[in-house]
Amino acid sequence: MFGKRDKTGGAELEFFTVFDSKAKTYAEPFPAMNSEVVIRDFSTAFRDPEAPKKNRYYMNAEDFSIFKIGTFSLTSGELNGHNLEHVVNMHDLRAMTQPGALSST
Repeated sequence: MFGKRDKTGGAELEFFTVFDSKAKTYAEPFPAMNSEVVIRDFSTAFRDPEAPKKNRYYMNAEDFSIFKIGTFSLTSGELNGHNLEHVVNMHDLRAMTQPGALSST
């Protein structure tokens, strides 16, 4: 519930990167507790009224995707990379955060 446990029973962080399909490059990796936290953090940034003017991921969302790339054990210090695991496309996040995207039924 509060993050994952590594093989030794200790806490684990996950590492993510953003892929830019136009530049064909990946951004520097960043840690988070899990994919849901990454989605929440980017969604929150996209809800900022200034996002359309200053957030490059928001402005060009169709060019960016988030991938999980590995884990880090907080108890052993071991960093483990793994095959890219797609988390979300930025344009999907942008669409979800638009006014009226969430309707109450």
